[in-house]
Amino acid sequence: MSPQIETRRCAIYARVSTDLGLGQEYNSITAQIDCCTHYIEMHAGEGWIISRVFKDEGISGSTTERPGLQALLQEVEEGKLDHVVVYKLDRLSRNLLDFLTMQRAFSEHQCSLASATEMLDTSTSIGRAMVHILGVFAQMERERIRERIVDKLRATRQAGLWGGGLPPYGYRCREQRLVVDDDAASNVKRIFTMRDNGFFPREIAATLNA
Repeated sequence: MSPQIETRRCAIYARVSTDLGLGQEYNSITAQIDCCTHYIEMHAGEGWIISRVFKDEGISGSTTERPGLQALLQEVEEGKLDHVVVYKLDRLSRNLLDFLTMQRAFSEHQCSLASATEMLDTSTSIGRAMVHILGVFAQMERERIRERIVDKLRATRQAGLWGGGLPPYGYRCREQRLVVDDDAASNVKRIFTMRDNGFFPREIAATLNA
């Protein structure tokens, strides 16, 4: 008689930072879950089964304030999971400190972390070391993305272009440049005239509201 294989409860966690494509039949969330499911099925001979699927849509990996992630961490703390499987480690977090904190919590509750595409499992010593290394690169990538965004906004301003968002009152955006809104121009002139005549901001606001 072959020995009975112990059941290993697995949770899948998937995340996308943008809601772009969430309405499509096969989006990034779906692809992540499918990949993680296949990874767990590969370990079926070791007793791995899917217990829960957690997901966060349109939420950045730079914060841990995600409903799906918090629900996952709660189940880990309650000892309900043996493995957490993600598509890539940066789906869990792009912040190194947050990542290491979660990894410590997993370890304390005898729950391993596995990456389906990076073929890493923290149940092994090599896997634990590689997870820390990849966590560093995930944070570095997040910081590089932020730097590129800042550089783009700076270049946009230097070119005299509007960087996005709601234009200030009295202006409207045309071909990425701010132009005077003729309909609001008279109100703007009235505001400055009243201020030059000694009116306080709240008095100006009350007059305009009236």
